[in-house]
Amino acid sequence: MGPIKRSWLAPFVAVSLAACGGAPAAAPSSAPASSAAAAKPASAAPASAAASASAKPAASGSAAAKPAGSTAAKPSGLVKLTASYSNISGSNMTIYVTKDGGYFEKNGLDVDLQFINGGSKNLGALVAKQVQVGFVGSEFASANAEGEDLVTVGTLTPSFPYKMEAAPDIKSVPDLKGKPVGVSSLGGAVDIATQLLLKKYNMTSKDIIPVPDNGSSFRMDALLSGATKAAMADPPGLVKLENNGFHVIADLAQEKIPTANTGIVAERAWIQANHDTMQKVVDSLIEGTARAKKDKAFAIATLKKYFKTDDDTGMDETYDFFINEIAPDYPVPAANQFTDTINILGQQSDKIKNYDVSKAIDTSFVKSAQDRNVAKNV
Repeated sequence: MGPIKRSWLAPFVAVSLAACGGAPAAAPSSAPASSAAAAKPASAAPASAAASASAKPAASGSAAAKPAGSTAAKPSGLVKLTASYSNISGSNMTIYVTKDGGYFEKNGLDVDLQFINGGSKNLGALVAKQVQVGFVGSEFASANAEGEDLVTVGTLTPSFPYKMEAAPDIKSVPDLKGKPVGVSSLGGAVDIATQLLLKKYNMTSKDIIPVPDNGSSFRMDALLSGATKAAMADPPGLVKLENNGFHVIADLAQEKIPTANTGIVAERAWIQANHDTMQKVVDSLIEGTARAKKDKAFAIATLKKYFKTDDDTGMDETYDFFINEIAPDYPVPAANQFTDTINILGQQSDKIKNYDVSKAIDTSFVKSAQDRNVAKNV
């Protein structure tokens, strides 16, 4: 892509990975054709300001107290790439375990995992070629409708993981009329979930005061300070909120509404030029998910590191919620995960309303992993 001209990207074209502890990486060449030929598991080098990777994958059920950093040299021949995520969230737990468990290295990859706070900024970094793989939400469909050519190859969080938490004086959803409500980025997963909930009560975003923010931690802080009266929350944030008098007025997680809350996304041209590398990314994430499901102690220790907390109760509830209710063994992407996003955003844009998201979904990578029973490798 030449100079960035897309109007939707204007607010965040200046995003720089340097601000997040890293620098833009050149797109890698294709990796060796077979994952079986990848280097053996090895210690990982620091990935970002948020985390340092752990030693090689330990056996499932290990009693490791916490992921430990290492200064050991990486195997030679690893394919380098940069990937990014936008929230410190339980939705990203399997990404954290994949990185800290050494599964990228196991499959021949040297992944610089960057935290870019906010879905729009994260997506902007992907479009600006500052990262090669972005863990982004369904808002990428809006970018494609405006002319980008992004493809999703997997969905790590295929249903809304949210409950609507409200201040004590808010007893029901209709009580939110005229009140400030945290929605994260406009058009993002939290905003879409909020609009879906309002629709059930014959309300729209015009009936509330939407308050965009810069990610889940900002959204929780706004609630606790009284700047907003309600917002979608997931563990551990909702645990903290309820300990401070907030309560649930709607539970979207229980309804299992399809969405692409955390997708594995890259530019089509990059995928075509790096097919084997993308397969290794998907294989690694599936193995990381399997590790998280089999080794609760390691997964919780990893969560504690990324959340920078020693809160045993909050991390335990976060693990149980996302592993038992949300995370799939195989992250199959599907068109119905984008239906609500397109229907809601399409009310303001004919481009989005008429956008065919099926053209941006590639299920072949996850299918290949399923055919090879990759999850059983852990």
